[in-house]
Amino acid sequence: MYALAATVDLRDHPTRGHSDRLAQYAVSIGRRLGLSADRTEDLKIAALLHDIGKIGIGDGILLKPGDLTAEEYDWMKTHTLMGAKILAMADFSPRVVEAVLFHHERWDGSGYPLGLREDQIPIEARILAAADALESMTSARAYRAALPVDHAVGELVRGRGTQFDPKIVEALLQCLAAEEFSPLGRSTPAVTAEES
Repeated sequence: MYALAATVDLRDHPTRGHSDRLAQYAVSIGRRLGLSADRTEDLKIAALLHDIGKIGIGDGILLKPGDLTAEEYDWMKTHTLMGAKILAMADFSPRVVEAVLFHHERWDGSGYPLGLREDQIPIEARILAAADALESMTSARAYRAALPVDHAVGELVRGRGTQFDPKIVEALLQCLAAEEFSPLGRSTPAVTAEES
């Protein structure tokens, strides 16, 4: 598992450490939501390996410093399918495979690859979606600088009920307020679920 996660880091240098941070966020959220120990372990594995399919994406797309064209974006979206296929072939649990496959689905049904909505999306994938958004926004990328944590939190709150499961966003906010994790070691905003 860790060898596969390291493969993603080697393939995508700008996001080095992304999966480790995502796993920390996701596990905290999962525990706060009362997931069982075995589901939390599967969630951690899925977080570490969620981008494994990106090994099949060419550098011209994966490392492009500007916006992707529609065709490039369509190709980038295939990383969830490739990742799920790799993990299924490696005999990871169905929960891990589904979390990786569906972590870009959206609460309102406008995500990919299948356009699932609400509770059709496995809870592990819904947790990954919100945690991945926070980690990605607060990390520097080839196409933009890292955003301040309070800005990222505002985006998550705005996406509650459309992009993200409201229950997951609330749990994430509670984790931040309790200082269970701090994006990239920066100070977290003093925000609670009730204030947002």
